[in-house]
Amino acid sequence: MKVNPALLHKLEENKKILSTSMDGPSVSFAPNDLLKFNNNLFLLYHVMGSGYDYLTPIGCIIGGLALPMIPKFKDLTRLQAAGTGAIYAGGAGMGLGFLALMNARSKKEPKFPFDEAGMQNRVDGLTNNYRVRCMDLGVWLGVIAAGATLAYKRDPTMLGLSSGTFGRVQAVGLGSATASVLTNVYIAATK
Repeated sequence: MKVNPALLHKLEENKKILSTSMDGPSVSFAPNDLLKFNNNLFLLYHVMGSGYDYLTPIGCIIGGLALPMIPKFKDLTRLQAAGTGAIYAGGAGMGLGFLALMNARSKKEPKFPFDEAGMQNRVDGLTNNYRVRCMDLGVWLGVIAAGATLAYKRDPTMLGLSSGTFGRVQAVGLGSATASVLTNVYIAATK
């Protein structure tokens, strides 16, 4: 495969942008490793996952404080509203991440080239980025912990959440938000 010299030169110019080398302790596995077989899929997962990871705590706080004031959600407890807000904000974060990637791809001169070499370089950098790998792993562990708690209790109402699927989704939102905050604290303490 022949590499375009102009793109290779641009790649070298933007080395600082693309350089996301290991900037903390090693993280031996993160869920994004499962997508390294396809650069497009890896990058899509990264931008959508990052949006989810960072916006769930914000949605949790805003949801817990503001949702019960909205007539449609007035019957939700603060805990239920926090879980609902986390999922809404996380979903919005995923959508924003997707739109940001599409916007970057459509620019005449994106920050990094979206050819095979440029994407591989970006994937390699993200694969070695301590913060990215910690957040990916941490939030998934929060989702797993929420699922395990639900499996143990068998009914989300026993956790103070709504009944049925909606309560299970609230638990995932709360688990994600909690894990996101704790992971950021862990990153700050270990970096």
